[in-house]
Amino acid sequence: MQILNNVFNERTINIMMDIETTGVRPGCRVLSIGLVAFDEKGTGASMLAFPKLSDQVGVDDGNTMGWWDTQSAEAKSVFADNHILGESVENTYKRIKTFIDDLVDARKSLSQGLDKVDVRIWGNGATFDNSIVQHMFYAKGLPIPWNTFGDRCYRTAINMLGRPNIQRQGTHHDALHDAVYQAQCLIKALENASE
Repeated sequence: MQILNNVFNERTINIMMDIETTGVRPGCRVLSIGLVAFDEKGTGASMLAFPKLSDQVGVDDGNTMGWWDTQSAEAKSVFADNHILGESVENTYKRIKTFIDDLVDARKSLSQGLDKVDVRIWGNGATFDNSIVQHMFYAKGLPIPWNTFGDRCYRTAINMLGRPNIQRQGTHHDALHDAVYQAQCLIKALENASE
């Protein structure tokens, strides 16, 4: 039960982030960012952003671009979505910051006397999602819209806790669908570890 209380408590907001990219290292370009808030009961508020490729300072990786060629048409639609729905990196930053700030304000309004809320951003890999998005913002002279003390690694947690058998919904390599699935897996893995 202690592990659940360490992750899910009144003063903590957990957000799963997943990204689709043109590479595998900080400095590559980001096609899409999916964010979903979650707690022990399930997933909640979510958002999807398409930082315009032409507004990013970054390098595409040939192996990753070749890998994209092998993916489903649904997954590859992220390239068209980025072109059609793409927004500046600055606007992506503002939307993510607003998303996080709104969650914090809502939590504070529900809990009388709560003056500090910790935000944890879970990414799939210690040096992947969070680091790549942070680099995208740094390259444009923007701050990180969360306290990096709250960075968490979903992959490490699942390797330690064990991957639960959960039916996956949605398109593989859709940033928001992947974020929701990862949040559901982490919730179940933490629940299993607390039994």
